[in-house]
Amino acid sequence: ITLLSEKSGTGDDEVTTQYELGNGLQYLQLGLPDMRLSKALQYGARPLYSYGWLLLSLPYEVPVQVIIGDVRDPVMLTCVKVTDVTESAAWYRSNLGMRDLPFPLARPAGSQFEPPQPPGSLFLGYANGTPGVLLLPKSKQDRTIEAGGLLRCTRIVVDDSDTGATVAPLLGLVSQGGEREVRDPDGYTYVVEPYSSYRKTVKDSVELQ
Repeated sequence: ITLLSEKSGTGDDEVTTQYELGNGLQYLQLGLPDMRLSKALQYGARPLYSYGWLLLSLPYEVPVQVIIGDVRDPVMLTCVKVTDVTESAAWYRSNLGMRDLPFPLARPAGSQFEPPQPPGSLFLGYANGTPGVLLLPKSKQDRTIEAGGLLRCTRIVVDDSDTGATVAPLLGLVSQGGEREVRDPDGYTYVVEPYSSYRKTVKDSVELQ
């Protein structure tokens, strides 16, 4: 998940360009075994809700929902509003190879310390216990969905040595080599990158340090 904040100039001439959040990105959800709220406040977070679970506004107005519980991957999901859940879900299945999955939980079902799945929403991903996307239907107050520019993209690294049906749509996007950028019906950006390329990028960055 790549969030944007561009800086130009140096010293007194430095300018930070903050991108519009839009009305599409609802929150990034994290599952953590514990969390010190004082530390989050120290680094600029603002609490929006704190009964049972936490909803924080991070610097640049990035909304993050934190569930204190037990999960395999701390990053649980990205929740975005969409114009049509059915249409968007079909796009995610056919273009990114995702599939419908049970709504992920960090605590036992029905816990008062974790919010239930939003009505009308659909969770898609690649496997249980891994990050996915929660498609939330727009409300009557939302005339249109503005993806905004702060959420630059969600990057998906695909094993290009795999020939399984699950990754076939992704392999089709990167068959010519290098990464490929695609957008869903509401304008959310996804960058698909073959693992062979990603591995080289990581290796080069480590060697430079």
